[in-house]
Amino acid sequence: MPKKSAVPDLAPSTKKEVTYPVFALEACVRFSTAVKDLGGSRTPVAKSVLAKHVGLAESTPSFFQKISASKCFGIIDGWGSYVLTEQGRRYFYPTDDAAKTDAGMYFLTKPAAFSILINRFDGEKLPSVAMLGNILHQEAGIAESWKDRLASIFVRSAQFLGIIDGNGFLRYNASMNTQSQSISEDTLVDEPAATEMVRYRRRPEPPSPGHTVWAFPYEGGYIRLETPEKMPPELWRKLNAYVQILNPDEPKK
Repeated sequence: MPKKSAVPDLAPSTKKEVTYPVFALEACVRFSTAVKDLGGSRTPVAKSVLAKHVGLAESTPSFFQKISASKCFGIIDGWGSYVLTEQGRRYFYPTDDAAKTDAGMYFLTKPAAFSILINRFDGEKLPSVAMLGNILHQEAGIAESWKDRLASIFVRSAQFLGIIDGNGFLRYNASMNTQSQSISEDTLVDEPAATEMVRYRRRPEPPSPGHTVWAFPYEGGYIRLETPEKMPPELWRKLNAYVQILNPDEPKK
């Protein structure tokens, strides 16, 4: 009787999206670096070229698992050829001091199962891997055979980002707040004349998977907007029409 594989089936003939990564974030960043090095920030990289660059055969499970995990974290995207996502480009080509860290935080929240753990334990001491695994099994529907391994992948990924302190506390939002200190509080809050939206750095909680949070500083607070990372044209048109309704200079009909 053939031995059953210990990892999810990622046969190249299927296009089934895996909802959790089977490699930790550090390994996926290293793998996605190959996409970057091959020009994947601008043009898609063919699967055969990528496989040759990383030294793996196209048909090996390891190759497809690394592609799937990197896509699950939101670093790369594509079928048959692959490009860096918007957040992948921000990570590898940061345009300010906080961009790389912000993108890394996004990667960790992209898998829905990991967002559950962040929302539940941010600011608290992480329990054992076994207990995290049980939570993933009960609340995220992770198979019993994978729950403990996925919990370990979460911990290693958070450690890679440096958001588990020496006492074992998860410091997601604290790390985001540290990044915001590079921008003065006056700049963030006391400039109502600002004309451009800025990425919201002091997030009370991680954005929904696949979304980006924006905020406009106004009168000591924020006007907050959460949008899909890939916004369809019809949604943009609806949002644009709504903004026009709010225009105080436009006469109401």
